[in-house]
Amino acid sequence: MSNYKLATINQQFIAETIARTGSEQLLEKAGRNFVGLYNEEENWYIPLRASLSKKSPEGSHFDTPFTTTNKHFRRPGLDFQKALYVPGNMITEIRNTLPMEQSKFILEHQEEIQSTFENYVMSIENLEPESNAYQFSTVPLFPEGIEKIQK
Repeated sequence: MSNYKLATINQQFIAETIARTGSEQLLEKAGRNFVGLYNEEENWYIPLRASLSKKSPEGSHFDTPFTTTNKHFRRPGLDFQKALYVPGNMITEIRNTLPMEQSKFILEHQEEIQSTFENYVMSIENLEPESNAYQFSTVPLFPEGIEKIQK
């Protein structure tokens, strides 16, 4: 994997995906920071969270710990459940202004993050569509992205 990149997702893509899927889970994604993986054409973008939920299913996130006194960073990490598969022309790359320790951690663990994310994506097939773990994930909204990982 090449170096990861930070990005925000174009509001047009969010609106079009909501119209296509009927899923309003994407409404809160505008303005969120994402870590981009894979290539320059189409990518999976995984949202950065300042506080991952302790209730999230095992394997659905990747902690990116770092030392901080900032009370907003309780359990920082990447939330695989809310990942989006986005064409490269629908993102805006942003400067990496992450805390230095967190940025270094992500850079040093890119391959592990990608592998863990791919395992999460592949696990979606084993979930019942009625389950909360399936219903709260945005990954099933992007079968073309799942297909890319299956190859």
